[in-house]
Amino acid sequence: MNVAPACVQATLGVLAANGQLGLEGSALWLGSTSDLRVQTVVVPAGPGVSFEPKRVQLSVQWMDALGAVCDELGQVVLAGVHSHPWTAFHSEVDNDGFLHAPDFVSIVVPRYGVTDLAEADSEWAVYVGLPNGRWRASSWSIAVELDPSARFETRVVTVGGLTDART
Repeated sequence: MNVAPACVQATLGVLAANGQLGLEGSALWLGSTSDLRVQTVVVPAGPGVSFEPKRVQLSVQWMDALGAVCDELGQVVLAGVHSHPWTAFHSEVDNDGFLHAPDFVSIVVPRYGVTDLAEADSEWAVYVGLPNGRWRASSWSIAVELDPSARFETRVVTVGGLTDART
């Protein structure tokens, strides 16, 4: 998967904003299956989205809205990024309840998103989806390739659809 460093920084900013409130945060990275380049950062918001100190919940209705956004943009969910309060690891809830598809990348960052790209290999947990709902541990530098020239936009998504787009 290819991602712009600025995209990673924007995602960390979203997570850290929730973290300042003592809450986990989440963002999803969308792009094309042809080149696995992240083109859109989706920020969940509104009804059906719940951020708590040790949990993120996205309702079925919100997931349906995400599906509609993917269809509209002609993109798929390539990765999910979320934060944990202290250390980064893939919990049992993450294993069972998070988005899953073969080759889907799940990234967990520590300290409610108060981290930086220099810590990605040493402190972030990165897992790649396998068939039949299984995961394999990976590392940032194996699963992700940074591409400073890649362009992306950030979109806030609610059950009503796209509410905001920022490049």
